[in-house]
Amino acid sequence: MKILQLCLLGLASYGFAEQLLTNNDFKAGMTGWSTAGSGSFSSTPGSDQWGSFIDFNIANGGANPWDVKLYQDGLSLQPGYEYVLEWGGSRSTGTITVGLGMSADPYTSFLGDEISFSGDYLDHTITNGSAATLHYCGAAVSGLQLNVDMGGNNTNARVAWVSLGRTAKSCTGGGTGGGLTNPGIGPVSYYGELKKSGNKIIGARTKTATQVRGMSLYWTLWSGENFYNKGAVDALVSQWKIELIRAAMGVNEAGGYVDRPAEQLAYVETVIQAAIANDIYVLVDFHCHKAENYQSQAITFFRTIAQKYGKNDHVIFELYNEPLAVSWSTVKNYAIPVIAEIRKSSDNLIVVGTPNWSQDVDAASSDPINDANVAYGLHFYAGSHGAELQAKARTAMNNGAALMVTEWGSVNANGDGAVATATANSWMSFMDQYKLSWANWSVQTLAEGASAFKSGVSNTGEDWNSTGNMTASGQYVYSKLTGYASTAAWRLAPPSALRPKASLRSRFELLRADAQGLQYRLPGANDHRVELLNLKGTVVSASRQPAGSGEYSLQTGTLPQGLYLLRVQSRQETATKPIMIHY
Repeated sequence: MKILQLCLLGLASYGFAEQLLTNNDFKAGMTGWSTAGSGSFSSTPGSDQWGSFIDFNIANGGANPWDVKLYQDGLSLQPGYEYVLEWGGSRSTGTITVGLGMSADPYTSFLGDEISFSGDYLDHTITNGSAATLHYCGAAVSGLQLNVDMGGNNTNARVAWVSLGRTAKSCTGGGTGGGLTNPGIGPVSYYGELKKSGNKIIGARTKTATQVRGMSLYWTLWSGENFYNKGAVDALVSQWKIELIRAAMGVNEAGGYVDRPAEQLAYVETVIQAAIANDIYVLVDFHCHKAENYQSQAITFFRTIAQKYGKNDHVIFELYNEPLAVSWSTVKNYAIPVIAEIRKSSDNLIVVGTPNWSQDVDAASSDPINDANVAYGLHFYAGSHGAELQAKARTAMNNGAALMVTEWGSVNANGDGAVATATANSWMSFMDQYKLSWANWSVQTLAEGASAFKSGVSNTGEDWNSTGNMTASGQYVYSKLTGYASTAAWRLAPPSALRPKASLRSRFELLRADAQGLQYRLPGANDHRVELLNLKGTVVSASRQPAGSGEYSLQTGTLPQGLYLLRVQSRQETATKPIMIHY
């Protein structure tokens, strides 16, 4: 038996909620469920070693949401509860969409989730790393319907289970956002996946315009690669209070991705994994000025990243750093096939740079890319760019484009010079007004004005909270980031019962998984209980572990392949880690 860890973020506590749906696991076939829609629609109940399911054959089913659907009526939302939506299903092609909303038009969504399939079975239990949750604190709402969209034609569609649960969750206490809790340790757990909505970028969980701020690492070249390590990211999170990190991978320069793809990919993956562990967003940047000449390499690179990390809400794909003086059509023609490759594995936000060093956002907005979750990159340097560029940005947003400032500097456009404080402050106000997320250039020690640190500082961040080790630009940006932190909604939100326990999270390590069972390390643990649960919450193996040397084992026996939850319970803490069992 081989067990693969699914969640590199670490342990997150997990509870099993009161189930609100009838026959949510389809053990009674279609009992409790209704169907609606056009075309030919037939269903067949079945079961396998993982449980019951319903198979569907659909012809002439239409292409729009809810053209063919399963549903349950009579649901309601009550204040003082956290609602959790999870489901498992598959189809040979296309998408399955699950949502809770008003049964009457106009449709109002309260909870929703969608996933695309490419032919492989996917037991979908979490949306890009976290369940679709809603901590509800508004007035009671009745007349709701839970829908499972099976629209379109498909001869091999399956729904294995659909769960809508709730647990009591107080709406009183500190924080903002109507009592919305933070189930994690950072902004990603609070806001959720970033999504384009009109000319704004919103959090899929909070459903409000979301602005996050952070730092851009330097190129993965010319000593910039020295900062591509977990210690550096940890220090920026803990000391500089970043919510976003940008990994600026060099492409066509000597030693870049074209020359050394494995080496460059490793730098980026180190940053991605550190961002996930810290629960912050990460911009994966194809840092190139001539990306249209390296489209095949971009497709390969983003395919790899999307397949490995595209289900994590943390990841944002930045396809083109700064196009030079080329037409928007050139950039667009480069981006479309790259986007198509990413979309095979991920629906996450994609940012596309714009002509003339990512300044012509107005041109992009006049001929937008046909994708529901694409924003455009806006870059500025305060010493060189001001009101004229802000006017271009307004034009783009008035045209319906969403923007992200994936790179900005406090100095001149050549990366050098003094801090242009007045113009930089104007840009801060501008970005705050329009809720534009940003990353400052850059985490580096080179002798240029845009570098955040002076020569001689640690590459791993031990001394990064000393202003004496910062350049003038570093001091300016540090003051902004730490100042904004005090009012960040995700920091003010009260923790929920889903919040990871840092002590267990930092100590737990899975050592071995084979036919004899599991072996794990938990240094410093007192007596505790360990349980292996299936996805319906049933304990399939458990053991009481006395305090000991720090290494423990759990006998499991032969189990069906699939996703399980490994739960550790001590007197003070409970924490759970998803694991996948393969033979």
